[in-house]
Amino acid sequence: MNRELKNIYEKYVRDNQVNISAFCNKKDATKIVTYLFKATPFNYPDFYYVNNRCCYIYEHFEIDASSRSNTKGSLYLRNKSEAEREIELEANKLIYNSQNKIDKITSVGTICKTVAQNANVENLENNFTNIFDKHYQQIENYKNNLKSQAILAKQNIKTIFIIEHTTELGGFYFNNSIVRLELQLVNFVLKKIEQSPKVDYFIFLDISNEERRFIVLKNGNLDKIKKLKIDTDVNRIYFFNDIHNFSQTIVIPHSELQIDNDNK
Repeated sequence: MNRELKNIYEKYVRDNQVNISAFCNKKDATKIVTYLFKATPFNYPDFYYVNNRCCYIYEHFEIDASSRSNTKGSLYLRNKSEAEREIELEANKLIYNSQNKIDKITSVGTICKTVAQNANVENLENNFTNIFDKHYQQIENYKNNLKSQAILAKQNIKTIFIIEHTTELGGFYFNNSIVRLELQLVNFVLKKIEQSPKVDYFIFLDISNEERRFIVLKNGNLDKIKKLKIDTDVNRIYFFNDIHNFSQTIVIPHSELQIDNDNK
């Protein structure tokens, strides 16, 4: 299992139990997810699984609702990485001082950096459309790459997109009460799926409180899920925009506390 697949497993599988919500035949959905974790890593597509009857092509990508550059990706993720580097530098300094002045330790604490996410539904739609289209345009290249390595022969081919919504803390809207946003229910997502016949199945990765889910949709079989559709022209979507990044609890030596007090 390569790093990307391992990350998916660690984030979305709990106690070795895979929780599948199927908006298609349950047996097919289970097979699609089971084969994912048996799949072979590849370069374009991300993974593939092949048996005597079929080759399953998996392509994984992430979507968030922050602003995005075509060359540099998500602005929020770049700012978050910078905040994490700053936290690490400050924490390492405090840890170093505590190790050298262990007899003068007086407290423990954390370091916090706040990063603006600047998330909105317009960004979410633009990011989803642009990233989806980028991968969709490569489907024939994915197949040709596998054929060039003699991986594909006469098997049927099933193409699966794995879509991960990574907006921090997700989004929500009001419908008599606060409802958490689920990407696979959003109107522009379902519309894009309907316009994309080259993709056979979609796996949406979802975290809700303590629950982790693999939500499987089959293209051409969307009647059930469309009954749950969220129309962003009718429902206003909200996001959390000030995200606090914390270090792990660290030891703070007396000398550092004294410096802080002197500067007040």
